[in-house]
Amino acid sequence: MLKRKAIFSATLYLETNYNLPTFAKVEVFGEFSTPNCWSVRIPCEYDPKLFCFKVDVKIKIGHNFKFIVNDQTYTTSKRYAI
Repeated sequence: MLKRKAIFSATLYLETNYNLPTFAKVEVFGEFSTPNCWSVRIPCEYDPKLFCFKVDVKIKIGHNFKFIVNDQTYTTSKRYAI
């Protein structure tokens, strides 16, 4: 019997060493994107209490993802190993 990885709700945080303006357009996409992996960008919101951008997604453990800033720069968060 195949063991399926559970899908769960998670908050993804973009924490970087760059000083992004609070009005920056930040989106996340990755293997969790539906209907096709890496095809749908999900907008992130700036959290003034945490001083970072964040978004709630449905994701499986091990899914890869990236953030894109202002439709130009692909980046990862220092919070995650990959």
